[in-house]
Amino acid sequence: MTRFRCIAAAAALALLTQPLFAQTVQLDAENLRVLAVATLERGDAASALDMADALLRADPADPAALVIRARALRDLGQTDAAIATAIRAWNAAPTPGLRYAAALARAQALASDGQRLRAQLWLRRAAEIAPDARARTLAERDFDYVRARTALRLRFDLSLRPTSNLNNGSSQSTLTIPGLPFVFDIDGAGQALSGWKATFGVSGRYRLATTPSAETDLTFALTQQSAILSAKARAQAPAVKSSDFDFGAIEIGISRRWAATQATQLNAGLTLGTNWYGGAALSNYARLTFGTATALSDTAKLDLSLSAERQNRTDNDINSATILGANAAIKLQLANNDQVQFTLNLRDTRSDSIAVAHRAATASVTWAFARPVFGTALSASADVAAKDYDRSPYAVDGRQDLKLGLSLDATLRNFDYLGFAPVVSLNVSETRSNINLYDARDASIGFSITSTF
Repeated sequence: MTRFRCIAAAAALALLTQPLFAQTVQLDAENLRVLAVATLERGDAASALDMADALLRADPADPAALVIRARALRDLGQTDAAIATAIRAWNAAPTPGLRYAAALARAQALASDGQRLRAQLWLRRAAEIAPDARARTLAERDFDYVRARTALRLRFDLSLRPTSNLNNGSSQSTLTIPGLPFVFDIDGAGQALSGWKATFGVSGRYRLATTPSAETDLTFALTQQSAILSAKARAQAPAVKSSDFDFGAIEIGISRRWAATQATQLNAGLTLGTNWYGGAALSNYARLTFGTATALSDTAKLDLSLSAERQNRTDNDINSATILGANAAIKLQLANNDQVQFTLNLRDTRSDSIAVAHRAATASVTWAFARPVFGTALSASADVAAKDYDRSPYAVDGRQDLKLGLSLDATLRNFDYLGFAPVVSLNVSETRSNINLYDARDASIGFSITSTF
């Protein structure tokens, strides 16, 4: 049997050997049920089907017999009948344990029928009603197994967060130009505006081709971010509308991953995209990436990547840019199973616009704690980013920015449903610049949903 089949059988059929309505079910029926399970495990699906049918002649609503029948039909390749029988088992099951077994049987039949996305849904339902931690773990492992073999994979991102600076505005009210005895007021629209950001995104990939050592995928993504100005922000900048800060993007691409050695995997990709800001087209872009992922040991992994992107701005051609990037990340698993990642990113943005052309370096560390705190999974990160602009209209020696950021993510696993849990994110950042117009502060609390497996 396949790995998925073996795991599901071990989890579900063990539950089926438990007595059902012990006060009314006769011993011979229970013994036949146990024999049918053993026969199915031995690989004799035809005989197990005969035994299940015998049980169902005595009780057409016997959920354990229906699960055995669904499993046997699936093993015999009769997936339509297996799905229909698993639905009957689900509807007839009186206990969480039997409903768990019925959900697994339905997921198995759907997966064998090529309906892997629906199979994943039923494996999530099985995990939700699993009678104990071990049964849930088995359902999660089956989910990973089916997902890895599903051509289409989707990811949804939903978030809502209040922020003190949704427009990336200045934290100052006046502009001081170095070397000049003049002070200029910064209007309300140029200062930080508070409000809310709501984000919806869907991304995914479709497996085009696969071999034992390589995979080729079609990738796609859609993001829409909407802004909602606070009453204070509307009073501060009455001419500004919330929709002025809306952002959206659409991407499509192709990626390929292949094994270079037993420890190293290579990847390359091409992405084409377009985005808009404030309801107007902003830019079209094309991005090439190439990277490696190397297992240094059982507990350490090194990722390296290079990228080149061309942005053609539709708002003003002078803002078009070519962006070259390099990224390095090392991921470590500690003895207590905490995970730590150190990342360094370098970027060189070349443009005819002095407001766009710059060099940047960002260093960050992320720590994910293995042990939950009161049912909450915690991760924290810190980053520092430096930007250098050769030229600026406000300083003869250009512009230099330094940004510090801290964040804390709390995944509320106690509120998990179908493998999805809410996440509360706390983020604070501060930017200091030699030109105080670009000084900025931001504090936000984010609410989103994430998959726990």
